[in-house]
Amino acid sequence: MNIKESYKILFLLFIVLGVYYPTLFAGINSVDDWRMFIDLADTESIDFRQLFSPSTGFYYRPLLMISFIIDKFLWGLEPSFMHLENIMLHACNTILVFFIAKQVCSEPAKNNFELPLLAALFFALHPVNTESVNWISGRTDLLGTAFTLLSVVLLLKGTVKHSSLFVVLSSFCLVLGIMSKEIMLFFYPVGCGLLFFWPSLSAPLKPERNQRLKFLLFFSLPFLTGGILYLFFRILLFSQNDQGARHLSEFPQYFSWKMVTSTFKIFGFYVKKLFFPLPLNFAITKISSYYIWIGLGSFFLTVFLIIKRSITSIFFFIAFYLITPAIIIGITGVTWTPIAERYLYLASAFWSIGLATLLFQFINRGQKQKIITALCIICLLFSSAFITSNRNIQWQDNVTLYADTILKNPDFSAINNEYAIALIDAGQLAAAEEQLTAGINNPGNKSPLLYINLARIKIEQNNLGEARQVLFRSFTTKEEAHPEVLKMLSNIDEKRIMTGDYKDESAKRILIMDLLDTYTLIYNKTKNPHARYRFGQLALSIGLKAEARAAFASAYKEAPNDAYYKKAAGIMAQKLTED
Repeated sequence: MNIKESYKILFLLFIVLGVYYPTLFAGINSVDDWRMFIDLADTESIDFRQLFSPSTGFYYRPLLMISFIIDKFLWGLEPSFMHLENIMLHACNTILVFFIAKQVCSEPAKNNFELPLLAALFFALHPVNTESVNWISGRTDLLGTAFTLLSVVLLLKGTVKHSSLFVVLSSFCLVLGIMSKEIMLFFYPVGCGLLFFWPSLSAPLKPERNQRLKFLLFFSLPFLTGGILYLFFRILLFSQNDQGARHLSEFPQYFSWKMVTSTFKIFGFYVKKLFFPLPLNFAITKISSYYIWIGLGSFFLTVFLIIKRSITSIFFFIAFYLITPAIIIGITGVTWTPIAERYLYLASAFWSIGLATLLFQFINRGQKQKIITALCIICLLFSSAFITSNRNIQWQDNVTLYADTILKNPDFSAINNEYAIALIDAGQLAAAEEQLTAGINNPGNKSPLLYINLARIKIEQNNLGEARQVLFRSFTTKEEAHPEVLKMLSNIDEKRIMTGDYKDESAKRILIMDLLDTYTLIYNKTKNPHARYRFGQLALSIGLKAEARAAFASAYKEAPNDAYYKKAAGIMAQKLTED
């Protein structure tokens, strides 16, 4: 029985929405999401020129930022709507996988096997993709993959129709993908490979090698043009400000025997994740050295896939090749976790097509193999749906997610901090204090946030003295303290002054003098003129007029024109000068 294509697409939408339905009720994750929400809260209008201009940041993802800015103006950064967008992007990617599989598997036998539908289901339900879909900040993978898969659809159509227009459109879509996430740049070699190999696999009469070379030369230039222009603007024009490009240019310095072994270890880990994704983990910091052997085996398998050159081997090879940027990230450690499941999102799309075509070969070998293969497919789909659904439920609540994460990463102090934040928000202060203390006592701890959040708990408990002592444990001398620690220290001492937490006037003066020293350090480290303004107010309160006048003058000079304290600072500086 032939099912209409429109019904298959509706079925895929139903599956994705049904499995990821719990994600709609997830809130904001404290890793990256909060920072992004705070930054967007100050955005009053869309400055497209600034979005597409060079920046001093690590990433250059203007299309991703446009999507978040649109969220702000359409529904005020409502998390449920933003989660729905992620789910719909995943659904779109699932449908694109369906169309790619349909293009590469055009034989009637494969269509009767419902191979395109099966490939799309493998991708839709793969547990390794839950991180990208559930994490609002993971939209970068979803958006970049959407444009890249659309690029593949157009490229394959261009090779079949021998149309340069489709190839140009494919290149344009890939550039949009790169502007959503930089690692999509690694897809250009894949595109050129498809231009060379695909005509020999898709044409009824296989063209000669020299004909394929002519085909490659004729279509590679329009395909590569977009990437060449992107690299020109990204590296040559942005090199002075672009931290990401600068860091990537330093990659050769990592070359060593340790890098070679790490490469095989990380490669083996990610290949294993494609075939067996458990255990799922939001923060992967360490992987076993035994994965080196899986990596070596996978490397030889990759060489075999290149030699074989079947549809199955090509798509498995593409999936393995697309692990490359994840390996580079793992070696250089440029992100908060060197290893992450979200880095497999694009690779899993091609892996799913490869797996579907592989299963088709088994199902055609006889009735017994057909039954066994069908049972394996059913078990795989149902187990994937079950694992993915459960993981989506875990992502609904930060406490649940980080409880699972800390269980798998007991020595990762950054997760102690995130788990504690979730517990504080849930009102579980005792449990939060326990997590923060564990993180602080971790020998590898370097995060000032653990001390700051523990001080927050002490403040909630009205123990200002203890809160102050917690912060002093984070540094040897005050001059070495992190700026955020100093800001929290200043908040505590401000509260002590307001609540009268001192013995007498002489103790109050000592407290204010200490606070003046804190504001001086904050200003020296951050150049925030508000610290100078507050310094002036406190200095004036204890009769230090000359110091107050200098501080007010500095605050007035350096403060932005829209700063609420600028006018007051100017008035006070003038008044003290006249006095």
